Amino acid sequence: MNKDIEKVFSEMKSKYGITGKTPIGDLPSIMSKADWLLVSCFLKYPNGVPKDKGERKIVSTMILVEWSDSPKMETLFHKMPNDLQQSFDEWLSDIEEEVKS
Repeated sequence: MNKDIEKVFSEMKSKYGITGKTPIGDLPSIMSKADWLLVSCFLKYPNGVPKDKGERKIVSTMILVEWSDSPKMETLFHKMPNDLQQSFDEWLSDIEEEVKS
């Protein structure tokens, strides 16, 4: 395990009291959504995100908002409507194509 993974898992163990015997299926209900997303990325890609042969692809996105009552940027976890998701995916594909050229 690399140092980043060790650091994240160490922090989560102390923050949530997780042990090696804690079932992975229980983690989403124990952890905050943000912490679970971080840990699940390390579980899914323990050796880092696989690289394509020279082709850059967008593999993840995050939508941040700033509410009128607070200057702090917050991550939205709401489900995106299907029609907006399709337009958003097309826009990301356009960006990938632009970066290739």
